[in-house]
Amino acid sequence: MTNLDNQRWKLFTLVIHLNRSAVIYLTCIILYRIIVDKLEKSKTHEDDDEGEEEEQQDEQVKKQQIRIARDTLFTNLVKSKKCRDIIRMEPRAFFILCRKLEAQGDLKATRQLSVQEQVARFLYILGHNTKHRVMSFFFHQGRATISRDFHRVINAIIELEATYFKQPDGSTTPSEITNNSRFYPYFKDCIGAIDGTHFRVKVNSKEAPKYRGRKDIPTMNVLAACTPNLKFTYVLVGWPGTASDSKVLKNALKRRYSLNIPQGKFYLVDAGFMIKSGLITPYRGERYHLKEFSSNRPQMLVNYSTFVILHYATQ
Repeated sequence: MTNLDNQRWKLFTLVIHLNRSAVIYLTCIILYRIIVDKLEKSKTHEDDDEGEEEEQQDEQVKKQQIRIARDTLFTNLVKSKKCRDIIRMEPRAFFILCRKLEAQGDLKATRQLSVQEQVARFLYILGHNTKHRVMSFFFHQGRATISRDFHRVINAIIELEATYFKQPDGSTTPSEITNNSRFYPYFKDCIGAIDGTHFRVKVNSKEAPKYRGRKDIPTMNVLAACTPNLKFTYVLVGWPGTASDSKVLKNALKRRYSLNIPQGKFYLVDAGFMIKSGLITPYRGERYHLKEFSSNRPQMLVNYSTFVILHYATQ
């Protein structure tokens, strides 16, 4: 082998040695990078876990504070003298209602709300016409939750219908009539009064025209019957504001859950209703609204039905 060949061989050997060293070096760098990445990811996961734990703890603390605030608010409500102003009911009557809804209406406490709190919210919404979005803001709950709790109480109240909504059978004469010489014996067969009233409703633009009757706003014409002691015995809802009182009453008399008028008995109604057996309307042309009596009171009422309607209106 010549000197040239020896030099070439040494150069070749050196190159191979350098390549091996480079490969080893690169391998070490790659392994180091992998280990560092794993350590960083592990640290990141630990930080995330710690952050999640802190968030969960903060959320639990927040829920506990809200729970304490709700309990304090409810306790102050039932002990306050303004309970009637807030939920339109005295504390004693409120707790009686809650017990009846729980026993007869199958209303149950939820994970977050007791029966009393559900009923109190329900009464507050009805008494002040409060929007669900407002309740959602103040009580830190979603509108769906507020709506669900509201309808849960409604369904419980509907279960009490058979117990408290009993139509008169006409077997007895109301004491409000028998104990008053102005009414008895002229109205011994009267079992109550019927009238319609309009409640404002919110409907879509396509349905709005049939709900907009004599008022500028969409309304629902609701028919109600009550006894002489002003207890409701029948209510029919759902008719649009353009429907007349007579049309609503005709439907109430023939529907499945109908308004019952016992044989030989009658209801007092105003001039907006039709003339029919079982109904007594005022004589045409007679004034009986309160505003018509304020400045020029008539000297004599020509029929007793007019007098009784006036009497009920002034209670």
